[in-house]
Amino acid sequence: MPDDETAPPSPGLPALRVLAHPLRLRLLSLLTGAAMSAAEAARELGETQANVSYHLRRLHDAGLLEAAGQTEIRGGLAKRYRHATTVESGPPPPRPRSTAASSPR
Repeated sequence: MPDDETAPPSPGLPALRVLAHPLRLRLLSLLTGAAMSAAEAARELGETQANVSYHLRRLHDAGLLEAAGQTEIRGGLAKRYRHATTVESGPPPPRPRSTAASSPR
């Protein structure tokens, strides 16, 4: 039997770790409805732009957000993100079996 430390991680484990932070959950919820830049999301959530930018980058790297374009703001470019419609985290989990039909009673 393989040791748990040598077993490869589950394909969805990195995505679950990214979702462990409450601000990232709030960002995903916010970005499901509309694409926003870090500054726009920070204003909406009452957080600093630097903090939101960091968490957006983590969500994007995990494949949970997708780039929705860039906007020119004061001579610079601001990336806009939205919730990714598909997440590449492996196959869907198996559906639970119904115990009522298979019960011998």
